[in-house]
Amino acid sequence: MKELIAIQSELKAPKGQTNKFGGYNYRSCEDILEALKPLLAKHCAALTLSDEIVRIGEDTFVKATATFYSSDTPISVSAFARHPRDKKGMDDSQITGATSSYARKYALNGLFCIDDTKDADATNDHGKGGNGDSGHSGAGKGAAGKTIRPESKGAPQGPAQPPQPATPEERAKLLLNFMGALGVTREEIEAAIGARVEDFTQQETAVIRDAAKNMKMRQIDFQTAVMEVTR
Repeated sequence: MKELIAIQSELKAPKGQTNKFGGYNYRSCEDILEALKPLLAKHCAALTLSDEIVRIGEDTFVKATATFYSSDTPISVSAFARHPRDKKGMDDSQITGATSSYARKYALNGLFCIDDTKDADATNDHGKGGNGDSGHSGAGKGAAGKTIRPESKGAPQGPAQPPQPATPEERAKLLLNFMGALGVTREEIEAAIGARVEDFTQQETAVIRDAAKNMKMRQIDFQTAVMEVTR
């Protein structure tokens, strides 16, 4: 257990991939494994990943299991991803491979408690007035979503803008209500991103909204919609 605790505290798996369509960053299963291998060697530990095809009702899922081996009892965490019946531009083996990768990523997220903590330099705007909302660190979050307008007497006033949610909690509530109307739960949303809804960046919120758009336009389930947006 002490080896797992050490690796959980040391592991940094930044979102090194960029979705050119959506303009947001994400991490892949391969990114996590690349960051893990040196730490596994350092702590004399090992990791295995395995898949199992599971049928639940009318749907087929890939169940991925990540198992950590060290000086203590092995520890396993599993995650599920629904296997879509078809996916544009992919043959059957590619669909299964993409679903497996998706499930493995979230099994690794659970096993190693992967989050989006960043150091202070990541949110330091060096006095340039940024709001610091570039990651999941707490810096600058109280100001996220607020617009500061200079007061200028006699300046022409534009049309009134609709009020924006001022706090992470208000933004999270808005997103959860929006997705709840589509039958998507908080747990599903947080599993897709790997963070609490209240900690989502603007880009991660956009991922969920893009997925919702795909769900409504193409009549697909949430998990498939997210996979298509982030692939």
